[in-house]
Amino acid sequence: MDWIEASPVLPGFAAPGAELRHPRAIPDHVRRTGLLTAAEEMFLTCGYAGTTMSNIARTAGMSKKTIYQVFDSKTELFRALLLDRLAVPDPIPSVEALAPEAALEALLRHMARHVLAPNHVALCRLVLASAGKLPEVSGIFKDHCLRHEENLEAWLGAQSARGVFRLTDLAEAVSMLVSLAIGGFHWRLLAEIGVPPTEAMVATRIRSAIAIFMREFGTEPHSFA
Repeated sequence: MDWIEASPVLPGFAAPGAELRHPRAIPDHVRRTGLLTAAEEMFLTCGYAGTTMSNIARTAGMSKKTIYQVFDSKTELFRALLLDRLAVPDPIPSVEALAPEAALEALLRHMARHVLAPNHVALCRLVLASAGKLPEVSGIFKDHCLRHEENLEAWLGAQSARGVFRLTDLAEAVSMLVSLAIGGFHWRLLAEIGVPPTEAMVATRIRSAIAIFMREFGTEPHSFA
């Protein structure tokens, strides 16, 4: 699925497991980014319980002492990783000049690129497995899910106020649209059922969802088949 987001490549970092030659010369923000990348690899490979600060340090090419200078505990590091990786990516598409159908497509495809990315799905799976032991993680995941829909909800609310849509329950309408557009793909990826969708498959599903949504809630004839 090369059409969706991949983890960033970090300039200036050693290969996994390699020892850095000049760790003190690394800026704090670069060190933090490197630790998050190493932690992501280890959490996804070994799970939360099976990951230690020692193997994160080894993967990052840093000492365990260095990790504790940045993060107080494994739980704090895991929380920081989720806040960073599950955040809605910028920039949000500018859709002000687009027709309603095109604007919805741009917003939903932006969401799909992030939500259906392999590492994102794997982190969601890890959160679901760890939620009972780490209640604070459940809160991060819930906030993340809601934040993903905020931009769409804000745009639909503005359009509804202009008379483009007939929406009596905005939150329910957003939830319905997102479920129609990408919910099925996301559930199947979380459950590891079948093969990952292609960009064309996701685009087709999004357009079909928009057509249904426009027929149900739009006030003008829609252009999507």
